[in-house]
Amino acid sequence: MVALFSRTVGNERWEGESVNWPKLVVEYGQAAALSAILLSVLGLIAVFRRSRRFLPRGWVSWVGSIVAIFVIYQSVGFLRWSQGKVNPLKPVFREANQTAPDFTFKLLADDSPRRLADYRGKVVVLNMWATWCPPCREEMPELDHLQQQYGKDGLVVIAVSDEPSSQIAKFTGLEKMQVVKGRVDPSSATTGLYVEGKVARPVTHIIDRDGILRETLIGGQDYASFESRVKPYLQTGHQPP
Repeated sequence: MVALFSRTVGNERWEGESVNWPKLVVEYGQAAALSAILLSVLGLIAVFRRSRRFLPRGWVSWVGSIVAIFVIYQSVGFLRWSQGKVNPLKPVFREANQTAPDFTFKLLADDSPRRLADYRGKVVVLNMWATWCPPCREEMPELDHLQQQYGKDGLVVIAVSDEPSSQIAKFTGLEKMQVVKGRVDPSSATTGLYVEGKVARPVTHIIDRDGILRETLIGGQDYASFESRVKPYLQTGHQPP
């Protein structure tokens, strides 16, 4: 279970996904784990009450007991893991469909300061990536393609890393990409849209023309996934529910 959930909110690439699985894990994963523990404990109690000397009777009871113990073990492991991986993402998902918290960064080219509010009136794809993250590197050309395709329609892709500028510059082809390239100092970054690299990478926020945070994607995406999520907000006057 821990492996499944870590794959869901970790550094993975999700192609063609329409369901935001990481969001479901963040919102309901801990409740599901607690429910699984409770049901498993109740199942074990029922088995032991019918047993002699607190040992299951029959192979069905033995199998059921082993499964229940396995579920408890995995669920407890997930709850421990979620303290550092799930809890930090809860405030991000709570901001959905509200005005996005302001986000400040510096342009990679000249270190000039920028704010998310500077791009009001455009549909913003704010992507937090890292050179050490394989899905981040894989989706960067697709984000650049997205910018090239829809920049004329009011889309701006902002790719921000919290690594040193010298490290970011090592990413081959970055200088030729049309996305806005920036960096943020992790020691001074504020909470809200910023998510630490140890929690998740890549993280992509989609913000509409009015500055409303519409969706947060955890894990790598393909071009089709990005396109399907931004196109509705590029349509003038259209606000998806």
